[in-house]
Amino acid sequence: MPDDIRNELQEYVAHKLGEDGEVLIIDDTGFIEKGTTSAGVQRQYSGAARRTENCRIGVFAAYATARGRPLVDRELDIPKSWAEGRERCRAAKLPDDREFATKGEPARHMVPRALGSPLPVTWGTADSAHGRESRCWELLVGTGGDPPDQYLQARGDSDNGIAETK
Repeated sequence: MPDDIRNELQEYVAHKLGEDGEVLIIDDTGFIEKGTTSAGVQRQYSGAARRTENCRIGVFAAYATARGRPLVDRELDIPKSWAEGRERCRAAKLPDDREFATKGEPARHMVPRALGSPLPVTWGTADSAHGRESRCWELLVGTGGDPPDQYLQARGDSDNGIAETK
């Protein structure tokens, strides 16, 4: 999805579903692949398959409201093995500027885009991998530190978190 389409989608969702008190949700999922030429595919753990598989990983931002839960952003996880092979990336139609990203980096790109969009985001939450990423929390709550304990205790789960945005 080109960025201008993503921006239009976020405007549309804000207009049709946007209300105060809504939640931005960051999560990833694995897409099982048979071949080796699809962008980002390699043997890696897939939570969807619950095992190591030949797959690629997509990181998604969803906007949850009482009226619906659309996906509003995405990033493809590019493994290190792919980032080091530029010819392989070009064959898979990945832009030359796409580089390896650590687990939390895709979310660190999506959170500011969502907060800078017309979406009225009041809360943020993430899966266990992204929920432990302090830089995502800094973007959401502006604390410059780890997720606030009161939100983690409210969930009763130290691997996931919920934070109120600035």
